[in-house]
Amino acid sequence: MTRPLHPGSAALPPNVQIQADYSSDGCTGVTYYAETADEYRHGQRKTAKRLGPGVIDITTQTSSSEAVLLMGMRVLVLQRKAPPSTGIVVQDGQCGGAESVRPFWTDLDKPNSPIIAEADPGGPGDPGHPPVTFPFKVLRNDPEVFELTSKDTTCFCTYAVEIDWVVAGKAGKTILNNGGSGFWVGAAPQLPAYKNPLQSANPNALIRAKYQQLFP
Repeated sequence: MTRPLHPGSAALPPNVQIQADYSSDGCTGVTYYAETADEYRHGQRKTAKRLGPGVIDITTQTSSSEAVLLMGMRVLVLQRKAPPSTGIVVQDGQCGGAESVRPFWTDLDKPNSPIIAEADPGGPGDPGHPPVTFPFKVLRNDPEVFELTSKDTTCFCTYAVEIDWVVAGKAGKTILNNGGSGFWVGAAPQLPAYKNPLQSANPNALIRAKYQQLFP
């Protein structure tokens, strides 16, 4: 079922932008195909969906001298379907590198899906930081970028993110729902799982694997 969305009483000022997009960090290289293993080996791949944790980057910025306070963030599950009973799961993709952001995660298998702040381990030239929780203050030329990882092991789901904010003493909510279609996350642990060795001369080669081994 789709949950009704209520954006709150105040409208977001035009000089404030809150947006969300899929993150390159969310690439697992694992894909669901509706076809059989034999069909995959013969190059038949009509139906494909990415599996594993869903990762989105949420960016808030303002061009005004008025600060924006971000008060909270919630996940709204828009649709929950049981995983398909036919098809295969294949690790056959490659992923890019990570960027430095404020990381959060949520578990869509749990009721109301609480959002939990994570520590940023940092990297070369970046010391990282411990978990940081709401509220956050956004200033001109100093945007905030949250990386939200949504995990699940039981469904083909779509979700939206609701952001609470305060600008110039007025409170409101912004719904980030990927243009109305929601953000996708999926799992299919009961299906046959394979690896496609990318270095193989045969692009359709499959090696049987365990589903849990496909995700780091």
